[in-house]
Amino acid sequence: MKKEIKYSKRTKDKSLVGKVKETIMQVSHSKKWKSQKALDNEGNEVLNDKGKPILIKSYSLLQDRFYKYMSDNGYKDFIRGEKGSTAEHLSDIEFKAKKNEKN
Repeated sequence: MKKEIKYSKRTKDKSLVGKVKETIMQVSHSKKWKSQKALDNEGNEVLNDKGKPILIKSYSLLQDRFYKYMSDNGYKDFIRGEKGSTAEHLSDIEFKAKKNEKN
């Protein structure tokens, strides 16, 4: 998908504000994935302190669907990552160092 990047108000040349700076190919389509409202066990919307519905993040929904697809197609040793986790991947060097520590 092509996406236009425009000059912002912060540009030094004010005559460029709002004009197309560059056009890029956008790889992620996360903005097109709709978030779903969180539901309780009875199927009612879960609300936050201000009374607004809590949304499930689109990437979490994608991971749930991917896990279900893989499980349904015979990958029984496949596990879903921990929901809501903030864990980050290790770099290659960190992974190899950790692997060597275990050996």
